[in-house]
Amino acid sequence: MGERAGKNRFKLWLLLDANRLVVAAVLAVATFAALVTVGQSGAVDLAAALQRGDTKATVFSTLLGAIITATTLVVTSVRSSSRRRTARSATSTSG
Repeated sequence: MGERAGKNRFKLWLLLDANRLVVAAVLAVATFAALVTVGQSGAVDLAAALQRGDTKATVFSTLLGAIITATTLVVTSVRSSSRRRTARSATSTSG
């Protein structure tokens, strides 16, 4: 597996062995911190941008689309993994 993944041990560890809950939490905190930093720096006037209706609608529709897509992917992967588990247990008990 290491030969196929390349020489990056961190990437291999992150994708295969890392605690996914911790990885998701770190990504969420980093995203939040980046948004707060941009908002506080004054580079972009977020308050003015959010007061316009088109920005609110765009953000809402984007978030809604992302939630629907993510939910579909999670449900699909859970169903397929449970089918594989069921097939494996059926073959192991019959053999």
